[in-house]
Amino acid sequence: MKCRFCGGEAKYFARFQNRNCIVRRFRCTVCGKTFSESQPLEGIRVQTDQVAQVVSLLCEGMGVRATSRLTRLHQETILNILEPVGPGCLQFHDKTVRNVNAEDIQTEELYAFVHRKQEHKKTANPHWGEQYTFLSIDRDSKLILSFCTGKRTSENAHDHLGDLKNSLGGRIQLSTDNFRAYLIAAGLGLFAPPSARRGLTMES
Repeated sequence: MKCRFCGGEAKYFARFQNRNCIVRRFRCTVCGKTFSESQPLEGIRVQTDQVAQVVSLLCEGMGVRATSRLTRLHQETILNILEPVGPGCLQFHDKTVRNVNAEDIQTEELYAFVHRKQEHKKTANPHWGEQYTFLSIDRDSKLILSFCTGKRTSENAHDHLGDLKNSLGGRIQLSTDNFRAYLIAAGLGLFAPPSARRGLTMES
């Protein structure tokens, strides 16, 4: 174990029991500081089985307020759980969904708005107003191969197709709506480079 402060060698020092598990502590042999080992959900004091329940309800489409009523957790606690769980899910998806042999991919954008609708937006904050979730799903297995959240712009469409490319392992047929940015991204080679064409076809 390396010290998180100076990088020196650290040895086992003690342990303690929190609400979720037994946490070990270490002492650095160089600087003498003690520290705890990293935990799956740093800073979350809710029990692990309750965290799993919150994530399951949110994945089923339930809102934050409804989840708060069912689990009897404060809304701020629900949001605090989402903060470390979201990046963890993203890291797991990027690590595991690779070289997928899919044939028919469907790409679509899901509309949503943050704080208020676009026509009522009176602030320059780019995160407020309309937002879209770009999704690419395997038609047969319903596996989400790639996703991206942001404005419905050409840059986000290009980034989404670039991420989709990293998840695939063979030739595909891509079905989209009439959003021209997808066709431009494929034509520029952002999705399939000239050295490794994947036989991409576009359907509107």
